Amino acid sequence: MSGREPAARRARNVSPLLWVAQALDQRRWLLPVIGLVLRLGLVAYGEWQDRTMAVRFTDIDYHVFTDAAQFVAAGESPYQRLTYRYTPLLAWLLLVNPLTGSFLPGKVLFSLVDLAAGVLLGRLLLARRSALVGPNAAKTRADRELLLEYLCNCLWMVNPFTMTITARGNSEAITALLLVGCLYLLARRRVALAAMVFGLLVHFRTYPIIYAIPLALSIEVAGPVVSASGGRLARAIRFCLARERLLFAAISAGTFLALTGFFYRLYGYQFLHDSLLYHLTRRDHRHNFSLYYYFLYQTIGNVASSSVYGLLAFVPQLVALGTIVAAFHQDIVFCLFLQTVVFVAFNKVITSQYFMWYLTLLPLVLPFAAGLRRRPLAVGLPVLGFWLASQGVWLAAAYELEFLGQPTFERLWIGGALLFAAHVALVVVMILGQAPAPGLAAAMEASERAAIDKRD
Repeated sequence: MSGREPAARRARNVSPLLWVAQALDQRRWLLPVIGLVLRLGLVAYGEWQDRTMAVRFTDIDYHVFTDAAQFVAAGESPYQRLTYRYTPLLAWLLLVNPLTGSFLPGKVLFSLVDLAAGVLLGRLLLARRSALVGPNAAKTRADRELLLEYLCNCLWMVNPFTMTITARGNSEAITALLLVGCLYLLARRRVALAAMVFGLLVHFRTYPIIYAIPLALSIEVAGPVVSASGGRLARAIRFCLARERLLFAAISAGTFLALTGFFYRLYGYQFLHDSLLYHLTRRDHRHNFSLYYYFLYQTIGNVASSSVYGLLAFVPQLVALGTIVAAFHQDIVFCLFLQTVVFVAFNKVITSQYFMWYLTLLPLVLPFAAGLRRRPLAVGLPVLGFWLASQGVWLAAAYELEFLGQPTFERLWIGGALLFAAHVALVVVMILGQAPAPGLAAAMEASERAAIDKRD
C-alpha cells in the first residue's frame, strides 16, 4: 500500500498543463485534429462574415490569386491580373476556385497546408526532445521537456494569429510547409529531396535564398568532416566542398532554374519581372510597418532617387545577415530564425503576413532559449509586450489615415521605428539566452532509437 501512495500523490499533483501534454503525447493524433477543426471553423466563419458584414474577412490578395487562376483556367497568363506578383504555381494551385465557382476550396487547401506544417514541426520538436531527454533522465526533467515541446507545438497548431491569416486566404502557409519540410528531410539525411524542396521554396518565395549558405553548411556529412591535414584555409575549402554540400547546391539550384525556365517559356519576360525582378526594385508607397516607409514615401515622385535609396536599403540587411551566418551557422534552426527576424526588421516593406516567416521557426528555437526558460515572465513578457505595443501604435495611426483621412504619417513612422526596436530586442534576448541545440540529424536518430526502445 505504501508503494502505491507516492505514485497516487504524484498523479494528483500533476499540473493541468502537464496533464494535457501527457494526454496529447499518448494520443499524438489529437492535437492535429484540434488544429484541423479550428482551421475549418475559421474558414467557415470567414465565409459567413463576407456574406453578412461590411468589413470583409477574406484577404484582398486572395482575390488577386483567384483572378489569376481564372486567367489560367481560360488558357491565358496569370500576369494579366494586375498586381499578381507571384509564381504561376500559386495560380495553378488555386484552379480549384474557378473550377468550382467558390472561394472556399483554396482556403481549405491553404489551411490543410498550414496544418501539415504544424505536424512536421511537431515531429522535429519530438526529435529534439528525444535528443535532450535520454531513457535514464530524471522524471522531473522529462516532464518539463514534454510540457515545453507541446507548448511550443501549440504556438503553431492552435495559434490564432497564424490560423486567421491562413483562413483569410494568405499563401504563406505554403512557404512554411516547404521550409519545415526541407529541415525535416535534412534531419532524415535525405539531402537530395531536401535540395529539391529548397529549390521549390526559393521559386515560390524569393526571400528564402538567404538560407542557402547556412543550410548547405549545416548538412551533417557522413564520416570525417574535414581531414586534419593542411592549413586552416585548406580545411575550410574541403569542408565547403564536401560531396553532400555540393549535391545540395547543385540540386536546389537546378530545381530553381528548371522551374524558372519552364515558366519563362510559358509566360515570357513578364513572368521574370513580376515574380522575381519586381521585388528587387519594389517601391511601395502604401503605408506599411517598415522603418524605411516614410523616407521612401517622400521620394516616390523621383523614380531615380527612390530606386537608388531602395537598393541602398539592402546594404545593412545583407551585412546583418552575413554576420549571423558567420556566428551561428552551427545551429541551423537558430541561425535561420535570426536571419528571418533580421530580414523582416530591415526590409523595405513589412506587412503582418511577414511575421509568419519567423513564427514558423519560433517553436523550434524556444526550447533552447535558456534565458526565457529560467525567467519567462521577466524576459519574455516585456519583449512580447513591446512587440504588440509597437504594432498598436502603428495600427492606430493607420486607422486614422485610412478611415478618418487624417495625415498621421509621422506617427506611422514612429510605430515602424518601435517595431524595428522590438525586433532588435527579440534578437538580442534570443542570442544572450540561447543554449546549444543538438543537430537535426542527430536529434532525429535519437528520436527513432527512443521509439524502437519504447516498442521493445
